[in-house]
Amino acid sequence: MGINSTKNSIVLDTYSKYIQDKQKENELNRKENNPNSYFSASSAGSCRLKQFFQLSNAEKKEMDDRSGRLMRLGTIVHKDIEYALVKYTQDIYKDTGMISLIEHFIQIPRLRVQGTLDVAFVHEENKYAEITDIKTVHSYKWKKMFGRKNQRDFNPSVNYELQIGTYALGLMEEFSFLNHDNIKMSLTWYKKETSDVRVSNIPSYWIEQAENYWSKINKRIYEEDAIPSVGEEDTPVYDWECNYCPYYEITCKGA
Repeated sequence: MGINSTKNSIVLDTYSKYIQDKQKENELNRKENNPNSYFSASSAGSCRLKQFFQLSNAEKKEMDDRSGRLMRLGTIVHKDIEYALVKYTQDIYKDTGMISLIEHFIQIPRLRVQGTLDVAFVHEENKYAEITDIKTVHSYKWKKMFGRKNQRDFNPSVNYELQIGTYALGLMEEFSFLNHDNIKMSLTWYKKETSDVRVSNIPSYWIEQAENYWSKINKRIYEEDAIPSVGEEDTPVYDWECNYCPYYEITCKGA
């Protein structure tokens, strides 16, 4: 092992250990910040069984080193953008009546969901808001969204749309003048390989779709009070979900 080794690099092993420690720290923080066992806004649109396991703090598979590095890269980009926004937007908008909310905590008790919105600009005087969520993606996902028409995904997942719709619901809980018609939503895409950036606008009907999704999840998990079974509606939502689910091999096993 050494700094010049291609197989047992002390640099890589040390960084992997650091990322693993950060993941454990983040997991503890999430549990401490969620004493009421609320759903996470970032899990919007997920399999109902996965939602159940998350609430139950079920055992799950640890992330491999490569996936950890990819996730950490996304975190670093988020932190950099967050720092820039905190540093500059308050001065830019201080005379306009616009409130900038960066990494803003939202909570919707009636739907038992909470999360952290990346960026929101709220104008109290003119009564409207703009919100965006930053997504770091690899080239394959980028091609499926922005590549040639014959390369695009014509049946994409809608998790990100439901997530930003959930954040809009959270802002509507906080600012009484906001509604479906005066919140403009978008997703800001950051391509990891090239640092290209694009913005896609999200229609307002995703706010209602988010409301419907969380209402259904609450009803089926809390009111029906039964463990979902694989093969029922929304378990999974997509056939490929199980391939990426941390609970599949240990807790769920597709049974």
